[in-house]
Amino acid sequence: MKQLLALLAAMACATLPALASPGGISGHVVRESNGHAIAGVPVFIYKMPVKQGDEPVASMRTDGRGFFSDVALPLGRYLVATRIGTQIVGCSVDDVYDGFMTRMKVAIADQDSQCSGPHVRTALVNPALTSDVYYITGSP
Repeated sequence: MKQLLALLAAMACATLPALASPGGISGHVVRESNGHAIAGVPVFIYKMPVKQGDEPVASMRTDGRGFFSDVALPLGRYLVATRIGTQIVGCSVDDVYDGFMTRMKVAIADQDSQCSGPHVRTALVNPALTSDVYYITGSP
């Protein structure tokens, strides 16, 4: 019995660093019409609220399968912006918190592109003001 308790205590201690690990965002960019992945899409992550001239806290391109990797971030709200040609798609990520990686999907369409995932909403971005968010759509 003592050995079992010691083993359980050791396992609990081993999981504590995982609980304190940073949160973050990862995602998949696809074409809404057919679900095919889009490779090489620029992805920019901004801390909210975003103001004109703010630099992204992270930037990358999607890989050959349309994914962008786990990006560790401090607690907070973020805007994930992707650009295909002249179209900018913004996604508001409402909650990044310790130990939780928000997995999101960006479905690119000719008109109404969509963002989905836990705590993720589609956000309209004004390209004339770089990446300023001027209106967020969807329900929480």
